[in-house]
Amino acid sequence: MLSWRLREIVKQLSNIAWLCTPKLIQNRVLKKHADNAAKREMERFMSTIVSEQEVADAFAILGIHGDVMVHSSLIHIGNIKGKHKPIVKALQEHVLGKGNTVLAIAIPVKGSTKEYLQTINHFDKDAPIAMGVISTYFAKQEGAFRSLNPTHSIVALGPRAEEYTAMHHLDKTPFTEKSPYYKLLEHNGGVLMIGAAIKHLTLCHIVEDMLGDLYPQRVYGKKEYAVDIYQDEKCIYNGHYKAHSKWGGALRVPDYVQSRIKQLPSTKVVKLGGAELLYINARDAVICELEELQNGNSIYGYRYINKECKKRIDYWIKRIKEMPNE
Repeated sequence: MLSWRLREIVKQLSNIAWLCTPKLIQNRVLKKHADNAAKREMERFMSTIVSEQEVADAFAILGIHGDVMVHSSLIHIGNIKGKHKPIVKALQEHVLGKGNTVLAIAIPVKGSTKEYLQTINHFDKDAPIAMGVISTYFAKQEGAFRSLNPTHSIVALGPRAEEYTAMHHLDKTPFTEKSPYYKLLEHNGGVLMIGAAIKHLTLCHIVEDMLGDLYPQRVYGKKEYAVDIYQDEKCIYNGHYKAHSKWGGALRVPDYVQSRIKQLPSTKVVKLGGAELLYINARDAVICELEELQNGNSIYGYRYINKECKKRIDYWIKRIKEMPNE
C-alpha cells in the first residue's frame, strides 16, 4: 500500500507542476506528445491485424448480459478488418439482440469541460461527439436517444434508451440519480471498455455525486455556467452546470482503486489485438470504490474519511446491494 501511495503523491506533484507550466511550453510539449502518440498508434495499427472472427470470439467469451455502457478506442486494438462494423455487429448480437440497451459515451470534447461550457450558450442532440466512431455510429441510428447534459452526454439505443436519457440535463452535475450512469446501477448493467484503458472509466465519478459535499475532495469548480437545453429546435430547459475543477483533475490518481475494480470476480478481461475488452459490472465497481473509500483510498489518492462520510458510504453500499436484480 505504501508504494501505491508514494506513486500517487509523485504523480500528483507532477500534475500540479504541469498546471503551473506556462501555456506556451505546455502547447509545445502537448504537440510533441500527440505526434509521438499518433506515430505509436499507427505502428500498432499497421502491425496488429484483427479479424472479424476474433472480434466475435472475444465477445462470446465475455458473456455479456443486461444493458451495457460502452467506452471505445478502436485504434488501440489494431487494424480491425471491417473497421467498426464487427464491433457494432457484436453489440447488436450480444446486447440489442437480447432485448437490452447500449449506452455509448457521447461527451462533446476530449479536453476541458470547463472550457467547453465557457464557449457555448445552448446544447442539443446535434452537439459534437468526441468519443469515437462507435458513439457516432449509434447516435445516427433510428430510435437512438441522446441525453442533454452538456458535459457528459450519453447516446442510448434499445428498449430503455429514452428512460436512460430523459432527465440527464435536470441537475447541475452529471452523475446524479437522474443520470444514465446511476440508472445503469438500477438496471444492474455493465460497462464495456473496448480498447479503452480502465483509467477512462467514467462511472467512477458517480461516487462523487452520491456523497456530494461529504466527498473528501472538492471535484467541481464553484462557478455555474448557464446553458439552454434545446429539443426539436425549442428551448426546454434553462440549465446551470458545473465543471470538474482542473486542480481536482490534477490530483486524480485512480490507478489503485481501479486496479481493485479490475480484480473483482465479476470483471472479465479478454485480449483483443493490441488491447483488451474489459467488462465490468456497474454495481460491483461502485461498491468496490465505496468500500475502498471507507479505508481512505479514493481516485484522488489517500483521504481522511470522517464519521459522517463513512455513515453516508454505508448507506449507499446498503442501498446498492438492496437494488433488485433484473
